[in-house]
Amino acid sequence: MWLLVTRLDFFVRHTSCPRGYINGILLRMVNNITSRKKDQTKQSISVVIPAYNEEETVESVAHEVIQVLSRITKDYELVLVNDGSTDKTRDVIDRLARRNKHIII
Repeated sequence: MWLLVTRLDFFVRHTSCPRGYINGILLRMVNNITSRKKDQTKQSISVVIPAYNEEETVESVAHEVIQVLSRITKDYELVLVNDGSTDKTRDVIDRLARRNKHIII
């Protein structure tokens, strides 16, 4: 299953959302999609997040997404796409991918 998250960064930067808000949003989306399946532990989930000039937020978003996905299934990946950033977003994404085998660039 593929889940494309477009503007998740909006919640991080432009709202005063409480800690775990992204977890709640993502968990609800994934649960809605997988609720029709009997065995969620065998689900394969890929979340794709484009990032443009998100050096300040991409790491926290990635950690929260990984937290949620790891509770749902063992077979998951987070695809972080540097969308032409002019800041250090690419460096942050590269570092995250080197540290976590579930993060793909």
